[in-house]
Amino acid sequence: MGILPAHLWTTVGNDAFALNQLNLHAVGAGPYQIAGIAIGADGLPSSITLSPFNQYALGAPKLQKVTLDFYPSEDVLKQAYLAGKIDALGAIPRP
Repeated sequence: MGILPAHLWTTVGNDAFALNQLNLHAVGAGPYQIAGIAIGADGLPSSITLSPFNQYALGAPKLQKVTLDFYPSEDVLKQAYLAGKIDALGAIPRP
């Protein structure tokens, strides 16, 4: 895990960590920066778009855009993958 300032994160519980505003408006020094966050009708992020951080210490990344899409269920994710709407997916846990 990267550097996390204790004075900001100490009061954030495990359940709230992923969708905390500190993550949605993150500050870092990696190869990408958050270019946009699409919020769904449920108030949760439906996608996050990343763009190159050109001052990255190891040089600009090769990909000019990375989009992370979030799906409401495993079935919807599988359907999107099988229909060729996404390039790759993370692990889907077995039941």
